[in-house]
Amino acid sequence: MYCFGVFAGSNSFWRTDLLARTRMHGSMLTEDIDSTLRALGEGARFAMDRTLVSRELAPTKLAPLWNQRSHWAQGWLQVSLKHLWRALRSPVFTARQKLGLTVLLGWREVQTWLTLQILPILLYSVWRAGGPGELDWAVPICVLAMLFTLSAGVVQACFAWRLAVPELRRRRAWFWRYLFVSTFFYSHFKNIVARHAHLKEALGDRQWRVTPRAAAKAVAKAVARP
Repeated sequence: MYCFGVFAGSNSFWRTDLLARTRMHGSMLTEDIDSTLRALGEGARFAMDRTLVSRELAPTKLAPLWNQRSHWAQGWLQVSLKHLWRALRSPVFTARQKLGLTVLLGWREVQTWLTLQILPILLYSVWRAGGPGELDWAVPICVLAMLFTLSAGVVQACFAWRLAVPELRRRRAWFWRYLFVSTFFYSHFKNIVARHAHLKEALGDRQWRVTPRAAAKAVAKAVARP
């Protein structure tokens, strides 16, 4: 859409000489995204392969999932603070690419806080109308905004299924589950995690926490068992 790709761990290819020059900085919590922006700033392009399938599984418990996503969210914030303004001033990027970077690095960080405004706006509207029963819930702009918000998970699930490799596309139940969870839980969870990550970055808490894996723990217990 915006004529640039992002290396996210397992979806792109690096030329050895370019990776040797760019390297990955251990001070960044999402070192792969940071290296992407530095390489793009030098005029590099990423070749993405949709047939690559990562076998890495997400954490199966809420606490490790929270730590992992918080780690990623804070890393993206670091990248946004470091690269957005620099990219907007760079002659290397086209106007279309700068628009994409503004959405990716700027709007993504701001909208997590803007979503909180719905609660005071709704409460004020109810108070001004004289109670929830007196409020006109069928205001066209509000209905359209709600439908647009709810459609995000549907669109993502449809694109994920349409572009998935055949072995994953056959498992339609997975995509239905993702649609349900992302619409009613995960989108809100991500916003909360992002706001938490902003506070951690402001407080200077940049501790690197390794995400534990349930399978690894099971193996460790099996090995330790006499």
